[in-house]
Amino acid sequence: MRAIAQCLSHSPLLRPEALQDARGPAVAAAIEDARRALADFAPEVVVLFGPDHYHGFFNELMPAFCIGVHASGAGDWGTSTAALSVDSERACALQEHLLNAGFDPAVSHDMRVDHGFAQPLASISPPASAVIPVFLNCTAPPLLSMRRAHALGEAIGSFFRDKGIRVAFIGSGGLSHDVGFPDVRTASGADRERVLRRREEKPEERAAAEARIQTFVTRFVAGETPLKPLNEEWDRQILRQFEQGDFAAVEALSDADITRLGGAAGHEIRTWVAALSALRAYGKYRVEQNFYACVPEWIVGFGALRAVA
Repeated sequence: MRAIAQCLSHSPLLRPEALQDARGPAVAAAIEDARRALADFAPEVVVLFGPDHYHGFFNELMPAFCIGVHASGAGDWGTSTAALSVDSERACALQEHLLNAGFDPAVSHDMRVDHGFAQPLASISPPASAVIPVFLNCTAPPLLSMRRAHALGEAIGSFFRDKGIRVAFIGSGGLSHDVGFPDVRTASGADRERVLRRREEKPEERAAAEARIQTFVTRFVAGETPLKPLNEEWDRQILRQFEQGDFAAVEALSDADITRLGGAAGHEIRTWVAALSALRAYGKYRVEQNFYACVPEWIVGFGALRAVA
């Protein structure tokens, strides 16, 4: 085994107490399976592809993708605010590799990552491994194209393959779920400011916002919100396509298709495309884990897929 890819959904509502409900034990077992596999593999470095939920990246200047040379947690939803153990030297070398491969990566020496990165780091990533965070814009149109996410993943995979570095690629996001972020192109006033530029939230503001979401969940489960319901059929189809390595089918989806079928946050499957494409640079991969649970209480179609090459 030369490399490993682990894809995993995240949710701000996925906390230890949430794992006590009916679906909790199965999800907890899938997360533990992922954690154990990565620990056994013992990578030198973890390349973590993740999105942002307007905690670290804003429309004032939104990159299609960005490599973190130094990074720390945003602290949303009880996640850590500590500095990540970033392999800065390899992150800079990766940037040079991508430039030479025809990409133009943004680079951050002070990246802030939210629960989309913090959850997999806390739950499945080996603590002893250094990390290189790679942000993909999955939220703010114009989005990174699916084809570009694929090509980016392959280029990143080739960097580690050619150097013989023992690496784990993690894709954090998806599957079907919807969000209510304002669209900066049409929003105004406070809604526009919310997604336009960073503003330090006071603890009481963050607590109030998180309490509102907890109330919103009850209404979502009852079908009383404008958000799209979870789409288990689409989620399972996407998982089959990833298991078969059928990237052409995934790339054939337009942004409108994904929003219609998987909700506005279904675009986070780009992180899975990038992680699995990075692994694909090593050759045909073999899937070891393919787990799914439809969990309206967490507003997410929860998936976990692991492949090795």
